[in-house]
Parts: sequence; structure tokens; C-alpha cells
Amino acid sequence: MPLKRQEEWCRNEFDSWLRKHHPGARIIWQDEPNDPPDFWLTLNGNRYAVEVTRILDQQERGDTAALCRLVDEAESEALQAGELTGTYIVVFDGRIHNLGKVRNALKARFREFVRLTAARRKVPSTPIEIKGRVLCSIEKLSQHRSVLGFAGGADKSGSWEGEIRQELSGILQQSLAAKSAIAIKLNVPMIIVLYDVFALATRREFIKCLQAIPDAKMFHMVYVVEDIGRGYIAQEPAVTDPARACFQAPARITSD
Repeated sequence: MPLKRQEEWCRNEFDSWLRKHHPGARIIWQDEPNDPPDFWLTLNGNRYAVEVTRILDQQERGDTAALCRLVDEAESEALQAGELTGTYIVVFDGRIHNLGKVRNALKARFREFVRLTAARRKVPSTPIEIKGRVLCSIEKLSQHRSVLGFAGGADKSGSWEGEIRQELSGILQQSLAAKSAIAIKLNVPMIIVLYDVFALATRREFIKCLQAIPDAKMFHMVYVVEDIGRGYIAQEPAVTDPARACFQAPARITSD
């Protein structure tokens, strides 16, 4: 999924969370063509700048980027061939070893799936198997638009908890430092939407790492997207915010 579409997907996940937990809220989104910020959100008359960023480690960046490019290519080819009808999401649960040997077969399977399901409104998550290995899954979310999206990515296993916490803290520090400069420049309340491709720390550990970073205090609030339909508030707005009630969630949202 191109970066802008991934930003839109994260925005939509945050929007769905807001509408689910606060159905009476007045919510208006606006794109910002000359970003930053990525979007503007008006919530019950209060205006916020919204920035979206991904959380993933350096090794994952290359591996995940390769998976993302693969899906982008399949999307472009399906669009050019007139095969893509509706919104689809490809979900990877980890690194694909020897991706070069299976990427063409994977791309062909993605295109085959969207061709065969073009007339269907929704299709549940379906494993994609190549040479006896399940490498990912694909799901049709709706009949609207023509999008082949990307979620998940390459993750690494076997890290000790302390190493994960240290690495996550470094990634968050780097990401939030860049966004804090934008917040200072805009001089308006900013909401950060983080797409947690890292996906190794629990929610509790993620929040602990976030709270220890001084730059986090620059932001009005932080929302974390984990996956389709899964996300939580990692940093709540200040008590003085007039729209605070619309950002508060049940205690279970921030549990592990």
C-alpha cells in the first residue's frame, strides 16, 4: 500500500474507534495536501492536527518495505488490468524467507483472488499458500473503492524482553522527535496515530516506553493501531481538553 493509503487506513482505524466508543461525537476529517500535518480532525468543534507514523525496527524496515512493494505491484497491475473491484487487505504475520523465489507466485495469487471475488461484497480472511507454506492471508473488506492494502509485516522473534523494550524506546524516541518539531511549527494540538508494525511489545510495555519519552508530552494524545479493528489510546489528552470525554476509553482498552 502506498504511504498515503497506509496513512488513510490508519486514520480510518482511528475514526472507527472514535465512532464505536463515542457514537454521538461530531467528527469531521480533512486531508492536508501540503502536509504536515497528514490530516485535520474537527471533533465536537475542536480542531486537531493528526500525524500518522509507523513503528518498526531497522531490520524490519527493509523486509517490510519489500513486502509492501510486492503488494503495491500487485495492486497497480490489477488496476491496469481492470481486475480490482473493492477493498482488500493482505496481512503478513512475519518475514518471508527467500521472498525473491516466491514473489511472482504471490503476486499472481493476489491477482487471482481479486479476480475471482470481484462480484462478492465481502470475503473472509483466506490463507495464501505457496509450495506448501502459508505465507500470508488476504481478505475482502468491502465492495467499495479499488484498493489492495497491506498490513502486518516482517517481525523477528527470539528477542529478550529487555532488548525489545530498549529497541522500542529508541524507535519511539526517533519517531516522536521528528513529529515534535512539526507540532512546534504548527502550534496547534496534535494527535499522533502510530501504526505498530513492531508488534512485539504488549500494550502495557508499549505505554511504559512511550511515557518515558519526554517528546511524547508534546502531543495532545497518542492512538496506536495494531491491526484491522484493533487499537488503543496510549496517551490520553490533558484534563483541560474540552473534548477529553471523546478520547477516553474503558480500562480494558489499555490492558495487555
